[in-house]
Amino acid sequence: VAVAALGLLPMLAPTAGGGATPDPGRTYEVVDLGVLPGGISSQGNAINDDGVVVGSSDLGDMVSHAFLSRDGRMTDLGTLVGPSGSSEANDLNDRGVVVGASSAADGGYHPTMWLDGRIVDLGTLGGPFGRATGVNDRGDVVGFSETATGETHAFRWRRGRMTDLGTVPGQGFSRAEAVDAEGRAVGESGGAVVWRHDEPALLPLVTGADSAAALDTNDRGTIVGYSLMPGGASINRAVMWRHGMATDLGLERGSSQAHGVNDRGQVVGTREIEPLTSSGPFLWEDGHVTMLPALGGGQGGGATGINDGGVIVGSSPDPSNPGSVGHAVVWR
Repeated sequence: VAVAALGLLPMLAPTAGGGATPDPGRTYEVVDLGVLPGGISSQGNAINDDGVVVGSSDLGDMVSHAFLSRDGRMTDLGTLVGPSGSSEANDLNDRGVVVGASSAADGGYHPTMWLDGRIVDLGTLGGPFGRATGVNDRGDVVGFSETATGETHAFRWRRGRMTDLGTVPGQGFSRAEAVDAEGRAVGESGGAVVWRHDEPALLPLVTGADSAAALDTNDRGTIVGYSLMPGGASINRAVMWRHGMATDLGLERGSSQAHGVNDRGQVVGTREIEPLTSSGPFLWEDGHVTMLPALGGGQGGGATGINDGGVIVGSSPDPSNPGSVGHAVVWR
């Protein structure tokens, strides 16, 4: 993505549509990853190139724990404060470093790293709450944290030091969602943002959009997320930014968001199936869209990430338990 060295990105000419068409020739198998003991619901949040999945699962009694799933076996990653606390795992790299958040001893919820069997409190920007949302293979961690003044700011954590990435001028809020191999973070601050040299630069909007948020980036400079479109109800449209240009992925039916992109340029996310009633996971590739199946042959759920081998992670409704929010799954 072309970014300005300082200040905001110029609003380059946006494009209006990705021309998405169905791809009936592709089929995917959906695999249920299950839940941690005592739980009924789980969510898969990220997958690395070895096929290891991280996410969170409830344990009952209003408690959820981060998990790691390898070769079909789900492991409880625990929390900073023991079994009674809650935690979540939001991303991992190809070296097995997992990042997320956990209940902390001060009563807050802190950005957290799991490394070599240890759980590490990464601290905050001065407030009690925060989350780590992304990590690259060299160990750069990004996320967002409450500050001592009560604002929420994006951060980068590197070699034991947390840096406040600040906000777009005039904004009191920022959030980093992902980080690429070079340490460029993407997220949101008054619009979709990329941080380069710790300076926030706004990404361009697609035609007609009011705002946007970036949710993931690959190591080739492609960024994905969504635009907020005007209308009586909030309508999100899945968007890709590449070479400084914003492209609507062309999912014309209802709202959609792009949550993950791999180095091959395959994009996954969630789109409306029936307006205001249900949504489902999709894969976008070179203008073709494949809707992914749900457990039990039903519909619903969402896709959150995809590795370079094309294996997709997310969640699906559990047809055997109507009380469940859903189960973590992979599509392959």
